[in-house]
Amino acid sequence: TFGKLSTQSTSEIKKQGLNFKIPFIQTVRRMPVGQQEKILPQVNVYTRDSQDFDATIQYVYRVPEDKIVDIAKSIPDNEQVWSMVENNVLQALKDSMGKREATDIPSERNDALASARKTANELVSSAIGVEITGMTMPNFEFNNKFKNSIAEASQMKAEAERARQAVEKTKAEADSVAAKAAGDARAKRELADADLYVSQKNAEAQKALINVVGKENLSAYWFKETWNGELPKAVGGSNVNVMDMSAVVGTAMPKAPAVN
Repeated sequence: TFGKLSTQSTSEIKKQGLNFKIPFIQTVRRMPVGQQEKILPQVNVYTRDSQDFDATIQYVYRVPEDKIVDIAKSIPDNEQVWSMVENNVLQALKDSMGKREATDIPSERNDALASARKTANELVSSAIGVEITGMTMPNFEFNNKFKNSIAEASQMKAEAERARQAVEKTKAEADSVAAKAAGDARAKRELADADLYVSQKNAEAQKALINVVGKENLSAYWFKETWNGELPKAVGGSNVNVMDMSAVVGTAMPKAPAVN
């Protein structure tokens, strides 16, 4: 009335239906109390690592009916209300995105938006009484420089992975060759150890035999061990007649017993 707010309490708010106003003296200020949706088509946002991207931001807000009179008293017109809501939404969004690396935005978008909505709601709710009930980022796009750097980083990562796999393959092959070489060397060592063991045992047996029969009788002993008990069939020389020794000896000389 006369440019001043005449509605002083929630009970004085005019409801839907038939209402009257005095022409030229009174005006009506309308404030929607249902959920309102606002789309910001191109918002430029910076990340913690100083990368920027353009995004479409969509947020939902509402004006609680019990807050209408307070809002009308403190803020002259509705456009100023919506501008304050939008500014707080943008500030909360930039603060939230600014805490994250650019490469984390795709995977952490929902968490970042949830944090931004909570912050924006706290700001506008305490300042003017409006509630922020939802916030989404339907699409976003990094600048060309960053997209090129991401592509290069992805390529380098793929090349590094291929190099790593090649190194692993080479290492496996080297380990296989080393294992075979180690196995061959081990087999040779075991064979040499076996030969040495046999030689040592033979030497020990020879030494024990010498202690028993005497070194001077060793040759005779081995002759006796290996003699089959038969005399040669004939003896003689160029001036001696050859004769059959077995005919002389006959059965008078028995075979030498075998010695174990």
